[in-house]
Amino acid sequence: NVIANNPNYNPPTNPPSTNPPPAAYNEYSEFLNHLYSHLKQSHNSPPNSLYEKMKEMGNRFVSDNPTIDDATKYRSLLEMCRKELPNAVYVNAKNEFTKKKEIAKLRSLG
Repeated sequence: NVIANNPNYNPPTNPPSTNPPPAAYNEYSEFLNHLYSHLKQSHNSPPNSLYEKMKEMGNRFVSDNPTIDDATKYRSLLEMCRKELPNAVYVNAKNEFTKKKEIAKLRSLG
């Protein structure tokens, strides 16, 4: 085992149980990116730009919680978006994202 024999290797300080599985983390960050780009394309006109509103709330949340781990940050931001956005907007973005993931999965199968 290369890592075990490496004297410079420092094991992660967080116990593994506190880290969500990488798949969930990726899913959160991918969907959050998709949601923001969906808002930017479809809900970005002043004076009530949902994109600007969510971006501002997200930035405030991140600066208020500087020590939060990424997975918790993404999950919290998604929950915030789900609460704040009109349901139809959130559901449309979620459906688009799911469809995109399914198409990608089919493509990867050849």
